[in-house]
Amino acid sequence: MDKNSMDRLGSRLLDALKLPGDAVFVEYAMALMVLSEFINKNFAIKHNNIYKPADPFLSDAIEDGKIRPEWSSRILHLANYVFLLRNIDGFKVVRDRLMTRPLTATFYEIEAAAYMHEMGCTISIKPETGVTGQDFDFIATKDNKIYEVEVTEFTRKIYHNKSISNKLQEKEVNFLI
Repeated sequence: MDKNSMDRLGSRLLDALKLPGDAVFVEYAMALMVLSEFINKNFAIKHNNIYKPADPFLSDAIEDGKIRPEWSSRILHLANYVFLLRNIDGFKVVRDRLMTRPLTATFYEIEAAAYMHEMGCTISIKPETGVTGQDFDFIATKDNKIYEVEVTEFTRKIYHNKSISNKLQEKEVNFLI
């Protein structure tokens, strides 16, 4: 991230603070600016349409004539995770995934990466190789320990002891339980 990008973003954020409206609107405008600056202007525009969501993860934005809190929360969190990860090794991969994949999976992958980054891990994201058992969503390193992290969505309403291991076996991930 170059100094000009940070200066430009800072200037735009200061302008957003002058906008009329409530705090949620200002936060939302700032989040879109972050996504526009660090991912892609078209990405921010595409996911800004509350009436015709570009991805099911952002559908149902309007309820009873008001923006649903879950929808704006996802946009705000996505911008926060992108900002936190902007300087990691492999940020271009994050950008590419956000531009080319369904948003749900990518959102949770970068959420996990951002969480581990905030916990003091060094995060590295590499492009996928297509080799079964060797591709991970990201690698986290802390205290000379390397963690190969695979994030997966788990939507079962009823949990069984083998549910997690079965889900990971579906993805053909090497793991120890």
